[in-house]
Amino acid sequence: MWKVPAYTTKEKGVKSEYVDLESTHFPNGSVSVLVSTYPGRKWPMPFVYRVYLDPGNAGPPPLNAAAAKVFQRPWLGNIVIVRYSRSNKNRRLFYGNISRQEHELVFGVLGDLIERIWDAAYKQKV
Repeated sequence: MWKVPAYTTKEKGVKSEYVDLESTHFPNGSVSVLVSTYPGRKWPMPFVYRVYLDPGNAGPPPLNAAAAKVFQRPWLGNIVIVRYSRSNKNRRLFYGNISRQEHELVFGVLGDLIERIWDAAYKQKV
């Protein structure tokens, strides 16, 4: 787990978050998925997460050996997971550390997400 700079910006009256991952993890940009419910269910998770992935728009990224080993599927490029922190003030947006106790939950959710992406891209339709 690493700490990265996180900012909130306001464009045309819309507040949005910005996590600076370009210089460290995604020099060619990234795509992200917001995860607020358990995959395949409508049950809310205790925290909201955002998963950033390499879109491969600058050619195939290198093999992510760690992800391939853990999730038993070849995966290309970096994967970054950020967690939104809870705040007593709805207007305040910020990120928090993923605790050691959350790791297995987050890896399980990430594994399900990777499996869904993999199946959608490569599973043969019968």
